Amino acid sequence: MNFQSLYLVVVVLFVTSMLHSPFSSNSTNTIALLPISDTAKLSATIDGNSINLVNDIEGIKMGSNSIKNIKKLPDSSKVVFQSYLYKTSGGEVIFELNIGTLKYSGMKPALPEFINFFKTGKLNYSLLAMDGVEIKYRDSLGILWSTSNGSQSESNFEFIEISNTSESIRFKAQFSCKLYNLNRESKTMGNGIFTGSFQNY
Repeated sequence: MNFQSLYLVVVVLFVTSMLHSPFSSNSTNTIALLPISDTAKLSATIDGNSINLVNDIEGIKMGSNSIKNIKKLPDSSKVVFQSYLYKTSGGEVIFELNIGTLKYSGMKPALPEFINFFKTGKLNYSLLAMDGVEIKYRDSLGILWSTSNGSQSESNFEFIEISNTSESIRFKAQFSCKLYNLNRESKTMGNGIFTGSFQNY
């Protein structure tokens, strides 16, 4: 292999590695690192009406974020991870999945801690995702509905697929839940399937 061929191979490998690097922690709306065959999307029913939201279709984008409470040692820092779908016009979040709480030391979790936090299986709904799952949905009128505002005694949530790429967790979840607004009115979200990602910011 001559020098020019070797140089070309090195450039291709470098560009490929850059394309698969996790996004900067300064990003607020980050497109998930998902294979093309597994596009970020949500399908569900709300009070019997179907909704389908797909990344890069009709002005919908995938985002991920984290909410941290950073403490100095010997206290533990805490983080809740977020994966969501939002409108590119205005940035309004339509659907949000929060998972928490991971305790760790330092500015962000070590990679093994982050990866091992996510496992296939069932999780319970929890107030503000402090000890499990929280789901939020914003309807066409702009009203926010959340699982944190009421009982989830007959609801369910399960990670059915989990994989990781660098500091990104890809997942597929199935769920049903009750959503409540601030007036305690409710909607039923059923037959939910959400494919998304969490990032270790």
